[in-house]
Amino acid sequence: MIPDLTLEERVNYIKNHFEELFKDTSYCPWGSKRNVEIFLERFLEKTTLQKLGDKHDLTRDRIRQIEVKVKRKIERSGLFSFWHKPPEEPAILGNTPIARLELNIRAENCLRAENVRTIGALLLLSECDLLKIPNLGRKSLKEIKAALAGEGLCLRS
Repeated sequence: MIPDLTLEERVNYIKNHFEELFKDTSYCPWGSKRNVEIFLERFLEKTTLQKLGDKHDLTRDRIRQIEVKVKRKIERSGLFSFWHKPPEEPAILGNTPIARLELNIRAENCLRAENVRTIGALLLLSECDLLKIPNLGRKSLKEIKAALAGEGLCLRS
């Protein structure tokens, strides 16, 4: 079994293949070229927030936001799907909080409002059940299904 890539290994891959990855500028799974450059400078070169802010004419808070956003997208990136970790047993995941799925705020808040706080409780619901939850639409449903698929799980039929 091939071990899962660490964040640092993923970032180094992106740095080493930067021009190739950004050859087609119409789409990049991690955000804009500028944001990825900022992330690489911050993560690999340990450039200070102040220096990055001055260089790109951004505030330190905005640099932090970009750093968190790009890091999250790299960690979730399908580009590295050929490197996978074995999914945990469903019994182990049953009592795991839904926060583990790293859903967007809307989806997580909708589930919490319906008292769905664990992955086990989520697995008992169907797509129809989820779509009946107020403010949880198709986009959130799609994200929930993708997050569950990442753990090797799916909703009830």
